[in-house]
Amino acid sequence: MKTKNKILFVLGILLLPCGLGLLLLYKVLKKKANRYYTACLLPRFMLWLLQPHFKQDAFILFDTNSINTQLIDNYTLFQEMKKRNIKAYYLCYKLHPQYHQFKKLHGKNIIGFKNIDLLFFTLFFKLLKTKAILESFRKILNSEFKKIKKNKYTQHIFTQHGITFFKDNFIDEKNYSKRNYNKITISNNFEKEIFKKVGFKDDDFISSGLARWDLLSEKTKEKSIFVYFTHRFTFWEKDKKNYKDSLYFQNLEKLLKSLQKLDVKVYVAIHHAVRDWINDFTIPGIIFVDEFEIDKIKNKTNLLITDYSSMCFEYMIKDKPVIFYHLDENDKFLCEFDLKMQEDIKKKDKLIFNVFGKEKDVLEKVKKYIENGFELEKENKKIAKRFFFHKKNICEKIINQLIK
Repeated sequence: MKTKNKILFVLGILLLPCGLGLLLLYKVLKKKANRYYTACLLPRFMLWLLQPHFKQDAFILFDTNSINTQLIDNYTLFQEMKKRNIKAYYLCYKLHPQYHQFKKLHGKNIIGFKNIDLLFFTLFFKLLKTKAILESFRKILNSEFKKIKKNKYTQHIFTQHGITFFKDNFIDEKNYSKRNYNKITISNNFEKEIFKKVGFKDDDFISSGLARWDLLSEKTKEKSIFVYFTHRFTFWEKDKKNYKDSLYFQNLEKLLKSLQKLDVKVYVAIHHAVRDWINDFTIPGIIFVDEFEIDKIKNKTNLLITDYSSMCFEYMIKDKPVIFYHLDENDKFLCEFDLKMQEDIKKKDKLIFNVFGKEKDVLEKVKKYIENGFELEKENKKIAKRFFFHKKNICEKIINQLIK
């Protein structure tokens, strides 16, 4: 007994430091990384170990987990892959309004989730056979899949939610560089030069455009226009009670009241990031639409009035006229970031067309387009053409690059 107790005592003395060491290691990992990183050490190792023994022929596509955003970008590409019998899975947040519709249409190819932290575990066996993960909004998946984005078996591809042109000051090495993605889809040479600044090379570009452009229609006979202004960071920082002090609200209201008097149907959508501020905003005779109707409205309207939303390119690609209205230029209500962005965007005015800072000029141009049947001028068609490598069969061009 004495000998046995001695052995146990010695083992206890030896194992205690090991146990304390493991506990310390866990705490260090948990502190320096996030809990997700620590939890995924084993499955990531297993993925690295097993993936060479599987054929990678599947694609995982994702847009966003925001319930306020219509899922249309990579979902359009996913649908085209399904038509071609390509093995593809689409990730969809279970609380998103479109989830049940998608699930009914595509069954097991729609992978629903509630907790994005658990996605790595949910997808583990599919990742073994995944050739590429595609996402259209930056870094939603990227932070969770950072250990597989750059192995030789699975690529991480950024397909974008809109053309990067006006807001190129968002493009930095931390969020958009080669550290985060293997490849990126682009629509024009402007984008190519922007993304080269954060480390992308010529071979890293998929020159195609946005998949959702395949859903756009030509001009319609309806005399209608769409008004859509993008968000301001100011609206996330200031008291919502003061929104009527902003030129954004004041000039938008004045513009809509003026458009109401014209012989044209007017649709307007309030950006979801602004809607919390001015959700009680209504004007008789103006048709307000929500986020999930925008795709339909883009197709039925023949003219867009905007500030610097990338939605302008959805009209340009179909040679529909766009009017750019800087409705709150130099507004003291705006935060410093918004004022700096306006300053940078103004430098690009010469690269587009129909740029105005006064409502009367906007209205005059609208009247001319109503009179000529919303025909974009020949010189402006040439300007618009520079923003597109391709105007048709975008999904086909992306897929051909992915499977080659």
